[in-house]
Amino acid sequence: MRGRVLATVLTMALVVLLAACGQYGAGNSTSSPTATPSGAPAAQPTPPITTERSLTVTLGPGRDADQSGTATLSAKGDQTQVVLNIKPGPAGVAQPSHIHAGTCSELGGIRYPLASVVDGKSTTMVGATLDSLQRGTFVINVHKSAAEIGVYVTCGAIPSQTAGTTPAVGSNEPY
Repeated sequence: MRGRVLATVLTMALVVLLAACGQYGAGNSTSSPTATPSGAPAAQPTPPITTERSLTVTLGPGRDADQSGTATLSAKGDQTQVVLNIKPGPAGVAQPSHIHAGTCSELGGIRYPLASVVDGKSTTMVGATLDSLQRGTFVINVHKSAAEIGVYVTCGAIPSQTAGTTPAVGSNEPY
C-alpha cells in the first residue's frame, strides 16, 4: 500500500511540474513566460540590433518628361540596394538609369549605373554604402530609352548627410 501511495504522490508531482512548465498535454500551443523562483517572469531573449536603414528619394518630373515616382535606398552592409518605382514608360522598353554626380539641373558624370527601369520598376545593388552616397552630391536620373538617352524622364536628389546628423527623406529638385 505504501508503494502505491508513493507512486501516486510522485505521479501527481510530475503532472503539476509539467503543467507549470507548459509542457503538459498534447496540442498545448500557448506559451507563457517562465517564472523565476521569485515568481517574476524570466527575461526574454533580446532581438539583435540592426543598423540597416533606408530612405526614400522623391523622383520628380525630368527635364523632358514626367515619369515621377520614388527611389528607396537601403543600406546593406557595404552596399546599397536601390529600388526604383516610377510611372511606367512604353511597355517592355528598357529605360537606362544611373546615379550621377551633380544636381538635376546640372548632371555630372555617371557614378553608379543602375539596372534599367522596365515597366516602371528596377532594383540594383550598388557598390557603395548609403552613408557615402549621402556624403556627396548625387542624383538619380532615368532616361527615356537607350536610343533617346538625352531625354530625361525623372530625377531626384539623394539627400546629403553630414557626420552625426540624422538622414532626412529625400526630395527632388526642379530643373
